[in-house]
Amino acid sequence: MKKVISIILAMLLLVAMFTGCSGNSSNTDNAQGNSGSTADGAATTEKEKFVIGFSNKADAHEWAKQCRDYFEQLVAEDDSLEVIFTDADWDSQTQLNQIDTLLLQGIDLLIMLPNDSDSLVPGIEKCNEAGVPVILFGTGTNGGEYTYVGISEYDSGYRQGKYLAEHLEENAKVLYLAGTTIYSLSLERKQGFIDGLSSRTDVEILSALECDYTKEDAMRITEDWIITYPEFDAIGCCSDLVASGAYEALVAARRDEGVMLCGLDGETYALEMIKEGTMSMTVLQDKVPYMDKLMSVAKKIQAGEELESDYFEVELVTVTADNVDDYLN
Repeated sequence: MKKVISIILAMLLLVAMFTGCSGNSSNTDNAQGNSGSTADGAATTEKEKFVIGFSNKADAHEWAKQCRDYFEQLVAEDDSLEVIFTDADWDSQTQLNQIDTLLLQGIDLLIMLPNDSDSLVPGIEKCNEAGVPVILFGTGTNGGEYTYVGISEYDSGYRQGKYLAEHLEENAKVLYLAGTTIYSLSLERKQGFIDGLSSRTDVEILSALECDYTKEDAMRITEDWIITYPEFDAIGCCSDLVASGAYEALVAARRDEGVMLCGLDGETYALEMIKEGTMSMTVLQDKVPYMDKLMSVAKKIQAGEELESDYFEVELVTVTADNVDDYLN
């Protein structure tokens, strides 16, 4: 009887050992399977992305914000890209600090709309030292190595001057609200304006004064001009915002009748003014071709391609009452 019991116990022990081994084998397979699945998932869902730092001088600026928003849409359509946005709020030191932070975050490319042409040079040079490519748009800087995507600032001013040359009456008198000279684009726009108007030797430029690209400065200067000059026929402006300030000063003094206003940028309110007949023309920097070109250059850098140039030009559009409806919506 004892022998029978011993045999039964031995058989039960063998069964238990077999079952235990089978269970361990199964768990090992499952663990290996999960590990393999995780690895495969990492290959697809944790694929390293190309990180772009987008340094904007001011989201409060309508055109700059439009560019940022449209670029964000483009990035959302590309799974290989990630973008980190910063807003300097018109402050160059803030923008420099934000560039430092972006570099610490490990960006692969810096895209920047600089707040000015001089103060941001050290930030670009830091990117150069770190081996991070830089694309500037809208405004260039006076130092550092970068690729530039933008319009011909000279051509934008030239289009304004040419428009006036074609539409002003004989012996007309013109005023020009220039941008601040710390920006190279201000000088280029002004020279383009003068050259575009130069075919009309009978036209006199009474005054050209700097405003700080603000509506308030434009209003103040225009108010002084209204007192100083009994007659003038047109005001060329370095931006649409400046043109809107000049217009308000003219309206307040009841001098808006018969004065042609030329803007630049193609802001929505400027297009509406052209539609209403209170602004004569503007030069449109359309965000869509601008950001499309910017993205095209960024993708070439991501792919490791050698860029064929350090300057990629974006086409301008002269907007008047004849074609404003094409761009207003």
